[in-house]
Formats: sequence, structure tokens, C-alpha cells
Amino acid sequence: MQTRRLILASRSPRRLSLLKEAGFDVTQIDPPFADPPEPAMHAHLSAEQWAAELALHKARSLFPQQNQTWQHGSSVVLGADTIVVDADGNWLGQPADRDAAKRILTALLGRSHRVVTGVALLMTDEQGTILTEATFADAATVTMGTLDSSALSTFLDSQGWRGKAGAYNLFERIDAGWPITFDGDPTTIVGLPMKKITLELRRMLS
Repeated sequence: MQTRRLILASRSPRRLSLLKEAGFDVTQIDPPFADPPEPAMHAHLSAEQWAAELALHKARSLFPQQNQTWQHGSSVVLGADTIVVDADGNWLGQPADRDAAKRILTALLGRSHRVVTGVALLMTDEQGTILTEATFADAATVTMGTLDSSALSTFLDSQGWRGKAGAYNLFERIDAGWPITFDGDPTTIVGLPMKKITLELRRMLS
């Protein structure tokens, strides 16, 4: 039983669905923090560290909004961010347009890449003041086979790449018959590492 509210600081319908499927009662709020479509690489940070940092920025961005209904009562605020690291070590985010989606998928097809999802968990008191902050990241490896040009064009025309890190959703592309294998938690690839987060969330919410 949840005694604190769970606030998802993300506009992602996939993250919301994962939490609900795991049995959590969750309120989704679109954070004012702007997600960088092409995450800049940082010489002093790993993709895991930067994904966790972006997740923290998203979660914290809800708090300048004063007198919000969700802030009345203790809560756990969850932020998340996903970065794709291609075989050449480049960081990839959500494509801004069709050309960017084509460029990203062309870099991923026929090769392996890593998907890194960072998570931030902020616990608040009854007044909405942050009591604790915790961050972590999880990574999985995805291998894509080749795809003929017509299948790729059909997908690009479908707009199915919009709002997705790496320009694809794992479950959707597997269902569509794309040649994909993976190693790691599939929910990390989709955008929220449920194997790693579920027990911690239940502890914080109780």
C-alpha cells in the first residue's frame, strides 16, 4: 500500500505504462526541463553519469512551481532519462526530425549499441520540501540486424521514431519483426529499469 504519492516527472507514455503495469499508483507531470534531443558528450562524465544527472534535473524542475496540488503531502518524485551510445561511442538522444531519425537508425543497424537509462528519486515531506535525493543508472546492450531500405523508409514515414531515444522502441520493433536481440533488462531499453527500481520504489512509498 502506498502512503506517499508517486510523481513521474516525465512526458513518456512508456514510463507511465511500465509503472502502472508494476502496480504503482502514479501521477504524471510534464517537467519544464527541456530534454536535449542530441545529448552533448562530456569528457569528464560517462553516459551513465550524465543520464542520471539529466534525470535529476527533470525531477528537480518540478519544484520551482509553487502551490501545486501534487506538492501538498509527502511524495516520491521520479525523473528518468535515456541515452543511446552507438558502436563508435557517440551519444544519441531523441531525433528532432525524420532526417535525424534516419541518421540515428543508420548508425545503429547492423551493429550493437548500449542503452543507458538514468533515474532520480526525490522524497518530499508534507510541505513538498525535498528530504532525500538518490540517482543511479542501468545499461543494456542491443544488437540490430540489417533492414532493407523500403522497411526503413516505411518506419520513418510512420513517425514511430518520435519521442524515442535512439529513434525506436524495443518492444514495438520486435513486434514488427525487426532483427533485434538484447542483453540486459528490456525495460531499461524502453526507458525505465524496473528490475532495479521496483523494490526501492516500494520501500520509499510505504
